[in-house]
Amino acid sequence: MNGSPKPCPRGVICLGGCAHNKTLDWLPSSQEGRMAPQLCPEGSFCTAQEGSLNGSGQCFPGHYCPKGTFDPIPVPSGTFSEKSGSIVPTLCFPGSYSSSRASRKCRLCPAGYSCEGYGTYIPRLCNAGTYRSLSDSISCKSCPVGTFSPYSGNSDSSECLPCPSGRVCGQQTVTNLTTATLPCSEGFVCGTATDRTSQFDHPCPAGFYCPAGHTPGKQYGNMCRGGVYCVRGTATSHTSNLCPEGYYCSPGTPGPKPLTGRCPRQTKTMLGSSMLTECMVVDTAVCDKVKVNPYDTSEDMSYYPQYSYTSLVDPETQIVFDSLSSSTGELTVLEKIIPTNHSGSTTPWKNNTVEVFRSCPSYGSIDNVDVLTLIGRNFRKSNVLTCRFTFTECQEPYLDDTNSEVNDFMPECQGLNHANLTIHSLQPAQYISDTRISCRLPNFTPRNIDLNGNTDENSCQVDNRGFFFWQKTCTLQDNLLGLCDSNMNIRLYSPVVPCSEENIASGSCQNNPSTGLQFNPCSTQQVIVEVSNNGIMFSGEQFIVPHTVYPNIHNHEDYKIPKSFARFRYLINKHENSTFGWNEQSEKGIVEMDKSICLQARHSEEGVRKKRELGWFHLTFMEQGHLSLDFRHLPDTLKYNEHYKVAIYVRPSRCSDSTCNNNRVKELGKEALPCRQPLVLPQWFLDDAVNKNQILNLTLLALDDTLFKVEVHLIHGLFLASSDFFLSTLTVQVSSPARSRVNREPNSEEVRGEVRRISPYVSWEEQVTDMEYIFAIKYSAEYATVISSPLNLPPRFSAYQRGRVLLSMNVTEDNNSPIVRDKISEIPSHKYWENPEPSFGLAKESIDTFQETFHGLAYDANEKKFSYKLEHILLPYLPFFSKCRGFDSYITMWSLLESQDCKLPDMNESYPSDWWRRKFPPLPHQDDISYVGPYDINRFYPVSDWCERVLSCAFEEELEKPDIIPRWFEATGGDKLFSVLRDPINYYEYTGKSRTRASLSDGGGQKFVKSLKSTESLIPAIVKRDEAKYVKGGCNSLCFPREISITILYYQRDSHSKRLIDISIEYKSFDKDTFRNDYELEIKFVPLNYEELIVKFAYDWEIYLFIFILIGFFSIFIAIIYYGIVRITTKLYDPPSLKMLGMLNLIASPAFSGFIMGMVPICLSTYALNFFLKGYSISILSTAYVSSFEWALFDRSMSHYMDTKFDPALVETNQQGRMGLGFVAIGLLCIVESAFIYVPRQISRREKELTKSYKSNNVVDGSTKLKKSWKRSNVIVVSFCMGLFLVSLLEWSYWKGFGTYIWEIIFAMKIFGIFLGNIVDSQLKEALLSGPIMTSMGLIEGLMTLAAKDFIDFLLSYIVGFGFMILERMYINPCLSSVIDEVGSKLSKIRRVITVSIFSMFSTNYETQDVNNVLTENDDLNNGAAVEPILENYHSSCCDTLSLLYTPYIIFLLAVFRDETGMAKLYGIKEQDLLYYFLFAFVIIPFQIIADMFIHGSLSCMYGWKLYDYIFYANYRFLQRETKWKGFEDSHDECIDESLRSVDQMCFSNQFYLVMTIHVNGIVYLVLGIEMMIRSQYNMFGDPVMPIMCLYVFLITGIIKSTIIWLSRFLNIWEIKHKNTAWHLIVPEQNEIPGWSDIKKSINHDAFTMNKRMTEESFKHRFLNYNRSWLINQLPDLLTPQIMRRNRPDLIDQFAKALNTLNPAISSDSEAEKAPKFGAPSLNGKSRNLLRWWAQQGRRRVKMKEVVQPLILKARNPHCECCLSRASLQVDLVHSFENLDQKFSVENHTSFNQVLWRKFWIKHQRYQTLCYKCLNDYRKNKNIELETLTGKSQKYKDGGNIAHAWGAIDMSSASMDILMRWYTTAKQVISEDESISEDNEDDLLNYWWAQGPLNINKEAKTIATMWLRTARARIQK
Repeated sequence: MNGSPKPCPRGVICLGGCAHNKTLDWLPSSQEGRMAPQLCPEGSFCTAQEGSLNGSGQCFPGHYCPKGTFDPIPVPSGTFSEKSGSIVPTLCFPGSYSSSRASRKCRLCPAGYSCEGYGTYIPRLCNAGTYRSLSDSISCKSCPVGTFSPYSGNSDSSECLPCPSGRVCGQQTVTNLTTATLPCSEGFVCGTATDRTSQFDHPCPAGFYCPAGHTPGKQYGNMCRGGVYCVRGTATSHTSNLCPEGYYCSPGTPGPKPLTGRCPRQTKTMLGSSMLTECMVVDTAVCDKVKVNPYDTSEDMSYYPQYSYTSLVDPETQIVFDSLSSSTGELTVLEKIIPTNHSGSTTPWKNNTVEVFRSCPSYGSIDNVDVLTLIGRNFRKSNVLTCRFTFTECQEPYLDDTNSEVNDFMPECQGLNHANLTIHSLQPAQYISDTRISCRLPNFTPRNIDLNGNTDENSCQVDNRGFFFWQKTCTLQDNLLGLCDSNMNIRLYSPVVPCSEENIASGSCQNNPSTGLQFNPCSTQQVIVEVSNNGIMFSGEQFIVPHTVYPNIHNHEDYKIPKSFARFRYLINKHENSTFGWNEQSEKGIVEMDKSICLQARHSEEGVRKKRELGWFHLTFMEQGHLSLDFRHLPDTLKYNEHYKVAIYVRPSRCSDSTCNNNRVKELGKEALPCRQPLVLPQWFLDDAVNKNQILNLTLLALDDTLFKVEVHLIHGLFLASSDFFLSTLTVQVSSPARSRVNREPNSEEVRGEVRRISPYVSWEEQVTDMEYIFAIKYSAEYATVISSPLNLPPRFSAYQRGRVLLSMNVTEDNNSPIVRDKISEIPSHKYWENPEPSFGLAKESIDTFQETFHGLAYDANEKKFSYKLEHILLPYLPFFSKCRGFDSYITMWSLLESQDCKLPDMNESYPSDWWRRKFPPLPHQDDISYVGPYDINRFYPVSDWCERVLSCAFEEELEKPDIIPRWFEATGGDKLFSVLRDPINYYEYTGKSRTRASLSDGGGQKFVKSLKSTESLIPAIVKRDEAKYVKGGCNSLCFPREISITILYYQRDSHSKRLIDISIEYKSFDKDTFRNDYELEIKFVPLNYEELIVKFAYDWEIYLFIFILIGFFSIFIAIIYYGIVRITTKLYDPPSLKMLGMLNLIASPAFSGFIMGMVPICLSTYALNFFLKGYSISILSTAYVSSFEWALFDRSMSHYMDTKFDPALVETNQQGRMGLGFVAIGLLCIVESAFIYVPRQISRREKELTKSYKSNNVVDGSTKLKKSWKRSNVIVVSFCMGLFLVSLLEWSYWKGFGTYIWEIIFAMKIFGIFLGNIVDSQLKEALLSGPIMTSMGLIEGLMTLAAKDFIDFLLSYIVGFGFMILERMYINPCLSSVIDEVGSKLSKIRRVITVSIFSMFSTNYETQDVNNVLTENDDLNNGAAVEPILENYHSSCCDTLSLLYTPYIIFLLAVFRDETGMAKLYGIKEQDLLYYFLFAFVIIPFQIIADMFIHGSLSCMYGWKLYDYIFYANYRFLQRETKWKGFEDSHDECIDESLRSVDQMCFSNQFYLVMTIHVNGIVYLVLGIEMMIRSQYNMFGDPVMPIMCLYVFLITGIIKSTIIWLSRFLNIWEIKHKNTAWHLIVPEQNEIPGWSDIKKSINHDAFTMNKRMTEESFKHRFLNYNRSWLINQLPDLLTPQIMRRNRPDLIDQFAKALNTLNPAISSDSEAEKAPKFGAPSLNGKSRNLLRWWAQQGRRRVKMKEVVQPLILKARNPHCECCLSRASLQVDLVHSFENLDQKFSVENHTSFNQVLWRKFWIKHQRYQTLCYKCLNDYRKNKNIELETLTGKSQKYKDGGNIAHAWGAIDMSSASMDILMRWYTTAKQVISEDESISEDNEDDLLNYWWAQGPLNINKEAKTIATMWLRTARARIQK
């Protein structure tokens, strides 16, 4: 073995001392290794022979050197060795690899590969679904959750594809989407790369739903449907989330209560609603209604109890709320809008109710407060603004939180009780603003507390120093503070004291002036402060308007306004012991601080009450509020009545309001005052056919003082946003009646007329306003029996609970809206006129509560009870005419006629373009108005309102359905629709009130209607239907006028008032089309000119009296002119003079007296008949409505025997028919009675004489009676026939064309009357009998002239009649008799000539001379004038005079019995017009009589008639009549034609007029009675009352007749005064007029004087001497051949008797030849001187009498100084004329001096005025005194006294009458036969004193001759 060192083998190191080559480890424990080769250390390699401990060297990089490495070993693949000295290869770390050996470094694992372990030498490709980037970990990572990768080797995460939208990649390493992912969950949205954790991060957006797999792109694709809501994350399966109630979910609604999907206020939806339109209106429960809070105007909520609307979703669905009839609630008004445009409207109403809230400061002492500031409302700046301070002993009541008054100190003084108040002072206030005023505090004297020994606790006391304190019981706290005395009381002096704990707990602490404090009641005093704007009405006074004045009825609430006042508390004590920090120093500061606080404004006090007081307008009585709503801009979606309403509120009003009690139980019918419900708008406005998006016009007519307010209510919440659309859409204009009667001058504050107070419901102060005047229309219940009631009758009573106004829809003519008729729920019937309440008390309550005027309640103040009978109502509008454009159903009269739409007539021929009226507008300015007064004939045309307009209207009736009673458009001509008051009426007259407030006597409009004194105050609206008769097929049924014209004529009385004169309604343009309901209404309001006013009797009676007097003077003027012409052209040499006064007395006196006496029984009978049937008096100006006295026997009796029951409707008709029966009965009685007066039962002595020669007495009596009976029957029958004929004439006069042909008819009737008069004369043979019959015909003819078209035609007919009367009297009557006689005589002559000629042919006794005698016979007879023409003409004149006198009475009958006769209505004459006709007939009487005198004078001048002489002579004969009744005289003038003898016998006296009046009245009453029965269609033969009626008439007329006869006998009427005229006749006075005797003892004074003069012997002799030659000349005229032929034997006999009484040797045939010739008597000188002296004295005395005669007449008194009689007065001289003449001659020896004689007479003469009877008695007594003084008397042989020889006695008529009475008695003693008559006067010659011739001297013969000639003259007359 080689010892050498051997080379150390490779791989080991051999250190020194290596002994061998066996390697051992060198261990400390093992030394063997020290010498052994050691392995090459790690990290180094050791080549051979390495001896270094470090080896050969370190191992190379990329290599590793384990122990014993001799050669570095390359590291294998997958490892590396980066550094030298590696002992082992290092595995590539994960994430790196080494693919080769000896790698110093591992390479990084490439992206997309994984090097997961150590020592990777080949990177592994990342699998699909994984990735690895360089920055990632060493291993391939799974693609993140939410991604996937179907590919391997992904080098980055970005190469992992994100999970597609809609899929959830819930795990890593997703390579297959189908198997490894899930769809996105429902309700969520999965975007790309969604994994499990993020799949719920994105819920489905709200408003949408997301099904599974929903991608973001589709998240808004599935919107949530309507009706449901989709919150976030809503899945498809969750779409059942229905939209909740109150919300609507439109598509895409994100939540259950979306803000945008919430239903508006008071609306809600059903579940699942999807649209806003599905929000339905929600009602409000009655118990949830907000109560009205007087302190919070925001709570003024309104509700509608009934409401319906159409669903916005389903138009077919109607939703209805009706809280009144169902359990629904009420509709809440969501928003109230005041739409008024104030700039274009009338000034709104301002509240004048003064309210006082508080004073500032509210407390203080006299030292620190001198002026109070009062805070309130409605203060007005005025001169009488006043504060009233009232001090009270009571303490201050104050309001707690419950608004209840609390007083802790003196409970008995709670409230403002004026019994505890003392008015201290009135202070003027200083106006600051509407809400503030200031008043100075008055001087204050502290009160004097009367303690009366009161020491009670909690009371006011006074200490020994005079300070007040409050003694209060101590509390524990007070005791602890040591404030209490020994009695445990505390004295409180301070004005302010703390509240007790009890007060604080109970809430009764005043907390004034600060919290926890209150005023000391003993150290302060309360003052009440009130305010008044007018100094009268103060705010602290209780204002209550009772709802009714009827006691003890409380169904309604009173109207109350709470009193308001401020309180101020005076601080009294000033005491050093004031506590609680209150002393004099602090008081002022506290007060000032509180004052500054209290002066701060509070909105609740001074803020604008927008909802309460804004928007109100005031309407006084009959004012109209015109509302114009401009809704043109509203969207079409807004529907009226469903989305919004127009609400009109009216005050005063009251209505029921549903409320709940505290238990939430519904209470119906609780009254709300004022009513919270608006007016019900017209149907025309509400109808859907009327487009609301236009200008809408409404009109409110105030029936009383009212306030109104217009609001627009939004009632559907969906349209709340449209509220601004309604702002400023309303204009309000108020108009008032101003032209019917102007109460105020234009532009002037001066009130001309009446004023009244405004209703307290409207004005708290009841301010004064002008009185309103309107034309009102009367509609009566009786009208409904003829024409169906109008459909526009006003509502009544509770119908006005929402306000007493009438609301109308005014659609203009140019508006295209259709006319909408109201729905006729109920046609007015008789129930309308009945009492709607069960009792009078309830009716009165309703009347007062609702201010009703359409009622029939009346209060009898005497009996103190009510009655109800509604017969009439007053309307301010036209009834019947409704549904007219511009007016609706209420065409108000004043607004119709005072509208600016009035126009003047269109230009035509009558109204050309230059017509003067066109200078003024239709309604001229007040200053331009000029009227035509009664005397303004020069002005003629007025300047006044002229209104013509045409309205389009529609019939409201169902035209195709006829009614039982004709409807208003079916009225016949002449029917009356209504009546209009001719004069404007004011508030009180319309309402029937005496004041604005209610009273017991309130009677409504009916009260005024019944107070009318005459129906003339009412103008009837009469229908004219003339065009209907031209309709083909007739126009009786279902015939409709298409044009209706209303013409109103009026009189402008002055510049301020009008009066309606006439109203006519004319129907025109008829058709039968029932499908049309339109018609045109034409209005004409026209003033009348002067002529038309005269014709219409528009003026007062004075002007007509003036006109009638002018017509009378015109008549006289015409008569004078005619008389002058006749007198100038007369052929008479000496025409008679016109004795006016004498003729007037002779004509008028008997006519008037006889007519009046004849009318007395007639008027009494008529009055008795009227009272028997009607029960009330006759009056020509009868009250318009008189309640007749009810007679059970007649008013309740049946009208016919065959009737089975009583019909109340026939009461008036039966009454009218029975009145006609009574008139017929009275008329027949008058005719029969007059017939017996004409032809009396007694047989005169002359009638006996005429038949005694050939018949026995019995035969004479029988034949005469038969003749008289026949004559009476003839008169009665002819009168009755004439009555029937006159009835036919009257019926003819009702013909409509009668007035048109009035002139022709008058002329024809005059001509016909002449022939008819001749027929009547020939039938009756006596003018006295035919006169009244023809007079009655003339009366009826005159009555027929009332049928003239107008008054002018009537006056012209009078003038024409007057002219015809002149023609008739002057020419026709005088010539007609002659013509008739001439024709008759010629015919008779021809007949006799023919007879004589025929007989002469067969007989020799007839010669030619006989024929000539026949031809000339009548010529002799007709020569000379006779009295017959005078009689005939004057008789005709007397008949005309009677007609003249009777005409006023017959017009009076037509006025009184207007309804019974119906003539005035048929003639179209109003009652007032009849009075003017009556006035004319009455006034024309004296003028006609005077004109008649001139006509009589014309007759005298033209024909030479001695009319005056004859009338004078006739009157004389009547005065000298032999019997009381002139007709009973036996002597007829045989010289007069037989037909005229009876007329001549009556002497045209008052007896003549009396019997004429009775007869004429009989025929007239017969005619009027038949007319009454015809008008009422009365059948007297079927009336069971007829016998009773006739019996009553007979009895009452008999009683009246007997009474008047007795009265006439008692008064000695018609006593024969001058019995000396019949001294030769002793006619027994058993022959008297039936039923008439002694009618009057004397005539008037003038007649008595005339009669006295005529009966004096001196007058007779003077008359004979003066007229001797004239009488002789007139004998040929008086004794005409005709008279001589008829009466020759009687005349010769009478002349012979007269001559034989003087000398039997003288005969009447030879008087001229055999009469002795008396020469002139021879007088000696003494006789001549005596006669000259007598003549001188006579002339002297005549002159003396002429001087004093005026003095004698002046001395006449108006009554007898003895018996005070006014009849037959005469002045008697106390000193005889002869005595005074002797005294005057003694005193004045000079010649006669008139002046001295007059003075002497005045000084010495005395007078006495005595009547005729007293004068006779006076003279008798005077003669007896003379006999007593003288004591001388002589006796006749038979013992009679002989008058004393007093010498010649100048006896007066009375003395002569006494003497003649004595002489008549003497004759009766001498005569043995009392039947001596005028015809048998020669029987007196058989007595002793008449035997033998008379031996007389020449002077006696001369006197006898004069007497004989006088007798002849009398016989001839």
